[in-house]
Amino acid sequence: MKILILLQRNPFVETSAQNNRFLSLAEGILAHGANIKLLFVEYYGVESERKIFSNRGGNYKGFQYEYLSPLGTLNPIMKKLSKVLYNSTVLAKKIHAQYVKEDFDYLWLGVSEELFKIALQLIKCKPRINFLHERSEFSWIAFPNNKKLHDNYLKKLLPEIKVMAVMTKTLKQYYFPYLSEQAAIIHLPMTVDLSRFAEIKGDVNLIKPYIGYCGSMNNKKDGVDVLIQAFVEIMDQYPNLHLYLAGTKNLNEDYLNQVKIIEKSNAQNRITYLGEISREGIPAFLTNASILALARPNSQQSEGGFPTKLGEYLASGRTVCVTNIGEISDYLTDNKSAFFALPDNYVSFSETIVKALSAKNIDEVGEEGRKIAFQIFNKDVQSKRFYDFLLSNK
Repeated sequence: MKILILLQRNPFVETSAQNNRFLSLAEGILAHGANIKLLFVEYYGVESERKIFSNRGGNYKGFQYEYLSPLGTLNPIMKKLSKVLYNSTVLAKKIHAQYVKEDFDYLWLGVSEELFKIALQLIKCKPRINFLHERSEFSWIAFPNNKKLHDNYLKKLLPEIKVMAVMTKTLKQYYFPYLSEQAAIIHLPMTVDLSRFAEIKGDVNLIKPYIGYCGSMNNKKDGVDVLIQAFVEIMDQYPNLHLYLAGTKNLNEDYLNQVKIIEKSNAQNRITYLGEISREGIPAFLTNASILALARPNSQQSEGGFPTKLGEYLASGRTVCVTNIGEISDYLTDNKSAFFALPDNYVSFSETIVKALSAKNIDEVGEEGRKIAFQIFNKDVQSKRFYDFLLSNK
C-alpha cells in the first residue's frame, strides 16, 4: 500500500499535539508495511531544520520526503515570493502528476487553510484522487477567520474524501453527514508512542516533589490559569511541592493573567515556566513528577476533541488529576485510573490534588492508568486497526 501525505510543514521539527498524533499513526502504518512519502508545502522554518534536511528530498526514519518549493530559504521576502510562484493551482498540478505517476493508493491530506485550498484544486483533476483525511478537532477550529473556505471545506471537499479517521465518537457524528455514502470512516482513539516510555534515561534537574503540566499555556483550551489557582490554594499545605509548566511560553493575554495570579500569591518561587521541552525530554519530565495535572475547561472544543497529552501522562505511570470532560470518562474511572475534578472550578481541582496526594493507592492509580494507555491508546494497537482499515478500503 502506497500513501502520499501532504503536509504544511515538516512534522519532525516541531512538537505539537497535531504532529504527535500524526506521527503516531504514520509511524505505525509504516511499521506495518505501508510505503509512505511526505510532501511539505513550506520549506525550512528554522535553521535546525535546514541542517537535518539539507536536501529538497530524501529519506528520514523510513519516510521518503520532498519539499515542494525549490526556494529553500529562511528569508521572509523569498518565502512570500515562493507562495506567489507556487500557489495552490500550481502545487495541485504538481502533486496530482506525482500521485498518478507513482501510482499511490491514497493522498493523506493534512490540516491547514493552504492545504485545503490545494485540495479544492486537486478534486478538479482527473483521474480522481483517493483522499484520506484524519481529524482530531471540529472543522471550524482550523478556520478562525475564513467562513467561505470553511463552507467550501464542508460542502465541496469532504464529499470527495474516500476514507476518514476521527479521534472521538463525537467527531464521527459531526463529520459523517458531510461525507458521501461511499466514504468509510473509522474512530481511532488518541494514540501514544509507548516505546518512548520503555526506558527512561536520566533524571531531571528539577526540585522534587512536583506537579507537572505539559502543553500549551492556553487558558481557554487547557485551563492553565485554573491549574495555577488550584496550586496556589494548596501550596501552604504542601510547602515542598512545586508546579512546573512545560510548553512554549507566549507573552499574550493568557500568560499575563497567569503571572498576575502567581505574583499576587507570592508563588514565584513555587511555580516555574520551563519553556518547550524536546520530544525526547518529555518522558523523563513526566515520569519524575508526583502528579500530572490537566485542568481542561468545559467547552465545545473539548467536547469534540481528546487531549493527546493525557495519553503521555498515562503512559508515564504517574497519577493523573484531570477534569472530567468530553469522552475521558469513557476510558478512565475516578479514584481507580485517575482522579477527576469538575471543570472550570479551581477549588474542585485543588481538592482533587489533595485527594490524590493523600491517597494510599496513589501508585496503583498511576499503574492502572498506564495499563489503559497500553491497552487502548497504544500506537501499535490503533495503527494496526488503521492499516487494516485502509487496506480494506483502497
